[in-house]
Amino acid sequence: MEYVVFIALFILTMSLALYLIFKPVIADKKVRNNVTNSDPLTQHYCFVLNCEQNEALDKLSIRNVNDTLEYTFDRNRSIIVFSHLGASIEHQLSFYVAENKTYLKVSRVKIMHSRSNIPLMINRFFIEKIGAIPVDYSYFVSSACTHLN
Repeated sequence: MEYVVFIALFILTMSLALYLIFKPVIADKKVRNNVTNSDPLTQHYCFVLNCEQNEALDKLSIRNVNDTLEYTFDRNRSIIVFSHLGASIEHQLSFYVAENKTYLKVSRVKIMHSRSNIPLMINRFFIEKIGAIPVDYSYFVSSACTHLN
């Protein structure tokens, strides 16, 4: 009888652990509409914006209680540092204009602490904060980048 209870608790614990591990992955996939807008190592993220660069920078400069990530933003250097549960990751923002569209590339500069769900929360942050739309990464680097000024 004790063996059955142990097995049941083990299965329950493993199911809960898997749920907690995959929940952020599933949420990220859903928020970006299954568009793969980052490289395989999640070093770079690509978006198209519904606004111009200055408007996006203005929105990032105003922190909000509804922001999905804690962050600091250096507008002059276009550097954003995301913080979550003791982890921090610094990213460089690069803006490009092509065919009357403004593109944003978010590139990891350095990791201040490596264990974090921050890479799985970046898409949601930019989608909600500045209305960014994920752009397929392979399209961005092969097609969109060749036209960027």
